[in-house]
Amino acid sequence: MKKIGEHIGNSRDPNIYDVFRKSVEELSEEINIDLFYSPKYIFPNDSVISVMADIKNIDWVFINGTKAVMNVNIDYMLPDQNISIIGTNEYKVFLAGTKSGNLKNSLKDGHKQILSTLWE
Repeated sequence: MKKIGEHIGNSRDPNIYDVFRKSVEELSEEINIDLFYSPKYIFPNDSVISVMADIKNIDWVFINGTKAVMNVNIDYMLPDQNISIIGTNEYKVFLAGTKSGNLKNSLKDGHKQILSTLWE
């Protein structure tokens, strides 16, 4: 996780696998669609569309001490294509933000983008 710009404090980096799993589970509940995280390439049946994700980099950009943006570059690998997406979460700094909370929201944004691409 690369921090860019002026910021205060430093915290431990989150467990990316755990945050990724939580992002999938929360999004599944929020949009009421059957999504699930599998740490291995094992799926319950053949009707499941398998998507592998590779997080390339995470940038946490702090702007003028009032705003922060976390960008996550994700490569989604589908059976017939690869799609690169940047998931983003923007917030005002005075509300404070955690690495794991912002990462989860950035990942959820990326997941929403890949789903909208699949449904086009």
